Amino acid sequence: ELAYRLISMFSLYEDTILDPFWGTGTTTLAAMISARNSIGFEINSGFMKVFRSNLSTLKKLNEEVIESRLNNHIDFIQKYKKEVKDVKYNATHYKFPVVTKQEIDILFYIIEDYREKKNNFTLQHKKYDF
Repeated sequence: ELAYRLISMFSLYEDTILDPFWGTGTTTLAAMISARNSIGFEINSGFMKVFRSNLSTLKKLNEEVIESRLNNHIDFIQKYKKEVKDVKYNATHYKFPVVTKQEIDILFYIIEDYREKKNNFTLQHKKYDF
């Protein structure tokens, strides 16, 4: 959750995330869900088994993270409207209001497929329709 949140806050679609202490690949998984590229370095090759086992649920996790993020946003907007004021902006790609101009072009991507070739993982994403 933390890696995903930080990647989403401080990078853009297709940016590259560097993880010099790759470990089990948590940051790389968060980058994959966020539709970012990732480069990681790890001296213990045993961690690759853990990473590969996490890949088996990656598409499902991707959907859960996005749906949770969007549902939390909708709940936030409902409370915001009741407690604060009207919302000035609407998201361009989705039919819901957003609080700041920065959020207008918010866009989520879902993993369609992934392939592995010699420890190099390539993912295909598509726009998430809500």
